[in-house]
Amino acid sequence: MVNHEKSNENEKLASPEDQRCWEIFHRSKDGMVREFQVIGAIASDYKRWGVDDASREIHKEIIRAAREGDVEKRIEDELNPDGTISRMGIVRKSDGATLVEQRVYSTEGDEPKYDFEQIHDYIQKGVIDESEALQLALAFGILNGVDSLAGLNQRDFRHDLGHIKEKIIRYYNREYQKALFKDDGKDRDGLHHEIIDGDIPLVRFDGAEFKMLVHVRDAMHSAQGDHKEIGEDDPKQAWTTPRPGKDVIPHGLSTSLISSENINIYMNGEIIFGFTEIEDDSIVTMSEEDCGSSTAARSRFSITGNHGNERLMLPDELLIRTGRPDAMSNFNEVVLDRFADGSYGKTEKLIMPNCIVVFGKDASEITDSQKHYAKSFGIPIYLIDGSKYGGVHVLGDA
Repeated sequence: MVNHEKSNENEKLASPEDQRCWEIFHRSKDGMVREFQVIGAIASDYKRWGVDDASREIHKEIIRAAREGDVEKRIEDELNPDGTISRMGIVRKSDGATLVEQRVYSTEGDEPKYDFEQIHDYIQKGVIDESEALQLALAFGILNGVDSLAGLNQRDFRHDLGHIKEKIIRYYNREYQKALFKDDGKDRDGLHHEIIDGDIPLVRFDGAEFKMLVHVRDAMHSAQGDHKEIGEDDPKQAWTTPRPGKDVIPHGLSTSLISSENINIYMNGEIIFGFTEIEDDSIVTMSEEDCGSSTAARSRFSITGNHGNERLMLPDELLIRTGRPDAMSNFNEVVLDRFADGSYGKTEKLIMPNCIVVFGKDASEITDSQKHYAKSFGIPIYLIDGSKYGGVHVLGDA
């Protein structure tokens, strides 16, 4: 979300507004709307992508088919012949039938509205100061072509905006750092520690409060019909090296925030990585549903969503908004930068999982693969008894 000087040859400058925004911000108008929306400068009810009820149901059918192993292939997204953009979720099932969901980019309707209330809240909390709030307001005015550019040093202005966005993003990262579960190694009501198989720490959750980020291994690959083997001789080494056929480790890592009040996950996989420690720059974007982020991103700047629903939210707000009836899914997405360590990927330090998450009542439900992953990473297993937390809700369940 930080401004940078790289141009994007794929951005269309189809209108005078786009050309003007590109000159000043090195973004198209849509690109700037996306960045303002993420940091909260645009009202949260604004969406760039539209989806109807039929596509929402097809989406759920696609997920059910994927979970049942009935998806042969996911087909690439498409553009409409008239030049408008549609995001087409298309899969071919094993019997040859196709399922198509469509999200259409809206070129009509309300213009995005500046969120004065949110900006005021940032000022009150000391996230930004009043002069920085005025710079955001000026940028939003320029975005809509209503302010004078007289005397504006565009390069300095871009630099200042990037600094402001960094401060806002780091504020949310700090809030998640404070909210995530911290294990002190002590037993208490609903939380118990033991050792299994000689040397694997086990933390059993049967009522204790928690919040954590989870990443289901290969969840998206299985949804695309590309089922991979779970077993690896050295899982930690696999985490720190590019996948077969790839030349880099992707920056993007899709996780979901779960809590003792809300356990919603995407796909039910055997290996679930848990994250309870993050850096000031780890989180780059999020949504109350799938935001279509790039997990193959080569830099934090390319970790963007394509569903038009990205917006940074505090942990409790994100959990409350997860699984709403009108949402495309019942899970949220919090996108991390694997390389986030305060240096924007300039070092080789990778974010590492803090635990392996298992949903079950007792240690007998922990598989050999889950134990193998815990040993390889040298991390504990967090065993969560879903029956003590209102159940585990998996997208695709009937």
